[in-house]
Amino acid sequence: MNRSPLISLVVATFRESLRNKAEIFFNLFFPLLFLLIFGTLQSGGDAYRKTWMGLYQSGDQDIQNVIAQSGAWEPKIYSTEKELQEAILSGEINLGLSYNGSHARFFYKDDDLRTQSKLSLAQMSIIAALEKQNNKVKPLLRINRIPHSAGRMMASGLDYTLAGIISIAILSTGMMSVVSMFGRYQKSGVLNQLRIAPLKPISFIMGSTLSRIILSFISLLLILGASVLILKAAFVINWVLLAITMISSTMGMMAVGLLLNLVFRNPETANTAAGILMFVMYFLAGVFFPAALLPGYMRAFSAILPLKYVSTLVRHSLGLELISGSQFALISIALTLGGILMLWLAGNRFLSSKRH
Repeated sequence: MNRSPLISLVVATFRESLRNKAEIFFNLFFPLLFLLIFGTLQSGGDAYRKTWMGLYQSGDQDIQNVIAQSGAWEPKIYSTEKELQEAILSGEINLGLSYNGSHARFFYKDDDLRTQSKLSLAQMSIIAALEKQNNKVKPLLRINRIPHSAGRMMASGLDYTLAGIISIAILSTGMMSVVSMFGRYQKSGVLNQLRIAPLKPISFIMGSTLSRIILSFISLLLILGASVLILKAAFVINWVLLAITMISSTMGMMAVGLLLNLVFRNPETANTAAGILMFVMYFLAGVFFPAALLPGYMRAFSAILPLKYVSTLVRHSLGLELISGSQFALISIALTLGGILMLWLAGNRFLSSKRH
């Protein structure tokens, strides 16, 4: 059975990508490796844990609850003051308190700068709590903490990191693979052969585009599978929105890669420029931390980086951050149209310039 030229071209470009080990590594396994390294480092980092504080009390008053309620301290009881000091010297604990009912003595290592920064906070909070209990002061204000979610779920820092890695995978599959693909085709003479072949530019464009989108979906499934099965991520995924995000974002990132190919005629220069741009977008596009934390002039620069909008779509599709339907549609359409425009320009530039 004869296949259509478009399907044959999609299969051919997809197989060519699979044979290129560097492209497969950076498109599929590099984001997965990135995920496992940074996800494992951050896993459990959002769980709140109080700092151990050694306690020796010789008076009649039990102040364990006072310490526990005074701040980020969890009392660890020692039977003698000497045992408390030995625990500090051995590094078992960093802070110690000896209380005899009227006097409080704090113990810590002089060379432990991290503990010294906490010492003043510990002294103020614990002494204030002891005075409050001894004087039987009634609280004037009661503060209730009511958490709110920015999305469809209570997201952790790990969830945001995983969403950022998905955005980076789209960037790699779209921008970097296109830059490397056209560089290979230009070096090997494939583009010259395509110029004299009875092949319309739109056919080559559609074939290479669909193969990139297929790679994006494979990368997405690998990352989501590792996130859920290994790192226990709890995304609330809207699969329709996620599919739209993958297609539009991949095309938008391909547009950036094609723009670099058009601006820099030399393949090595285009690859270098793509690497620099990717590095800049890692830190300034608000992928792993909010762009609002950046200085004003950097926020203005961040607003023109396409990866910023790709990560917004990804977080919305995974339920981490809610945006309006019109904003989602506007970003998706802009990325898609940008991809179509650059694909058309690149097709005419690379395939039509020497056809005659």
